[in-house]
Amino acid sequence: MSTQSEQKCPACGAPLVFKPGTQKLTCEFCGTVIDIEKVFGSASAGDFDVNAQAAPRRSTAGIRDERIEGSSGEMNVYVCRSCGAEIVADATTAATTCPYCGNNVVITGQVSGDLRPDGIIPFKVEPPNLSETVKKFYRNKHFIPKDLFDRSKIGDVQGVYVPFWVYTCKYGGDIEFNGQQSKTYRRGDYRITETRHYILQRNVTMDFNKVPADASIRMDDALMDSLEPFYFNELKPFDVRYLSGYLADRFDLEAESQKNRILTRIKTSAEGMAMSTTAGFSGVTVAADNMHAGEVKARYLLLPVYQFDSEYNGKTYHYAVNGQTGKVIGEVPTDKGRKGRFFLLSFLIPAVALFVLTLVFL
Repeated sequence: MSTQSEQKCPACGAPLVFKPGTQKLTCEFCGTVIDIEKVFGSASAGDFDVNAQAAPRRSTAGIRDERIEGSSGEMNVYVCRSCGAEIVADATTAATTCPYCGNNVVITGQVSGDLRPDGIIPFKVEPPNLSETVKKFYRNKHFIPKDLFDRSKIGDVQGVYVPFWVYTCKYGGDIEFNGQQSKTYRRGDYRITETRHYILQRNVTMDFNKVPADASIRMDDALMDSLEPFYFNELKPFDVRYLSGYLADRFDLEAESQKNRILTRIKTSAEGMAMSTTAGFSGVTVAADNMHAGEVKARYLLLPVYQFDSEYNGKTYHYAVNGQTGKVIGEVPTDKGRKGRFFLLSFLIPAVALFVLTLVFL
């Protein structure tokens, strides 16, 4: 049975919210600030069970939520301890918010036992600063509509702890390339090109540490890959209090199912590193690849991702933001007016000035 934990302010009883970058829980009603590690110590999901009196009243297995593509269709119903309202959650939901009273709820059964993450990278970008963070990321894009990322233009922002498997292994072996070197010289009236062909042998040994792959069928793999890098030096031991105020899912893709995708990435990286040693040769191609992976180990982590929409000229644009670094992924519209003005200032005005100077000197 999944239980439910609710993090309450000890002063006023209002929900506590984790503040990115502070390692603190904050009450937005009375201002109470609580240090997660100093006050509470390290916590496991089970530590909250003593306070969790709300539990699933029924399982509605077989009910399909058509709004979630690829959903298993299994939905669970929980009772909010604060207001008594029913919370309907997907079977993989680990943290959510009561839509009626705003209470932050962690479904501890989704993050305990075998489902407990090995670690978490807390959000570092704060929601109120998200607009400025995105603008800063796109500061060199001259043709973006000026107000596209104003706070009033950004839709509902969802901070989600996305489940990831991170893989560690040694990779290496022998690889051969075909390559060539050419030189051209003149002999009498003739221009001669001499080409020599080579077999380039390399031995590769590489350590790959924490190569990430998202473990949720809801998330687009290419999108999540594009949000990298995540900096694992800021990895924290998992603590359910980091989830307060955010959404979170548990994995629904097993580590083994993503292993081949990761090994393909690792192979490409190793081949690229080996090929980088062939400078001075042209037409380099792989002739034989005898590299392989050693033991592959996987760890289960939760990594921070923001998702939001922005509208421009009646079209909705979708964005994802690395909640640790502020890196933004998404299609960016072009303001044709700004583009035209940029062209005018960059090309036409200098051209007119040059024409005037030419007339003066004539």
